[in-house]
Amino acid sequence: MESKLAESSKVTVILSCTTDTMSSMAASVKNLALYTFCAEPLDESDRKTWLNYFLDEKLAVHVAKKTSGFTLAELEELVKNGKEQREKKGEVEMEKLFEEVIDYRN
Repeated sequence: MESKLAESSKVTVILSCTTDTMSSMAASVKNLALYTFCAEPLDESDRKTWLNYFLDEKLAVHVAKKTSGFTLAELEELVKNGKEQREKKGEVEMEKLFEEVIDYRN
């Protein structure tokens, strides 16, 4: 397989994955990648800062406290789903609505 991957190609493959074992990964596997990028998990402050772009301050603080371990993609989906649920349900308490969406993810 490695020799097949080493052949010239006109196709670009973009692969994204999450792992906590990059340091112990075999060099032959790591060498197949042109670029690697390691991002630390988001802490509560990071999540709050990001959520502030989409939610009001009070709701961003509330949601950030409840989303430990969420990735940016999951936070984006959470915001999208929360806004969709609000449109469906109308005027509701936003903290409760987002807790329901968070519980659905968990």
